[in-house]
Amino acid sequence: MNYISSFFLVLTCGILISCREKAQQEGPIKVEVGKEAPDFKFRDLATDKASKLSDFRGKVVIAKFWWSKCPLCNIKMDRMQTFIDEHREWEDDVVYLAISVDPTIEGAKRHVAAVEEEEDRSWSGTLNSWHDSQAGESPIYLAYAAETGIPVSYVIDRRGKITAIDSPKSPDVLDLDAAVRGLLAP
Repeated sequence: MNYISSFFLVLTCGILISCREKAQQEGPIKVEVGKEAPDFKFRDLATDKASKLSDFRGKVVIAKFWWSKCPLCNIKMDRMQTFIDEHREWEDDVVYLAISVDPTIEGAKRHVAAVEEEEDRSWSGTLNSWHDSQAGESPIYLAYAAETGIPVSYVIDRRGKITAIDSPKSPDVLDLDAAVRGLLAP
């Protein structure tokens, strides 16, 4: 019995070392226009349901990463709601995914609830969600948010490819209307 336990321990360690070496060889996750959007998991703030980006293949996705303590993030989230209101005809074809990178899901929930309590302000048009940034160490956080700064938005086509990025580091202002309209054209 001892030999079997030892065998499985050695086998498990070998697999873990192999996976770690492979990850180190592949390097950090890259998020670039023209490339497939790296998949990631998130939790819906309203339902706690776990989902992933690839669940929305077949739809255009606008994925916005934000943080509750970021004033510009709050302004951009408000503008996103206005954009959604202006394009209700797209609701079956476009997913507006708002991903909080707050340290805790509870903090993100509190912030969205506080926004919803304000008069003339609502973030109900977006799928408000949370990604565990692991105190800034999550590979997904590093790729999608830390590299560009927040708030940052990614326009992703129906096949899962990134077609545009709007970030604080972007030299050009993204015409979101044109970017999405171009993806929805027959």
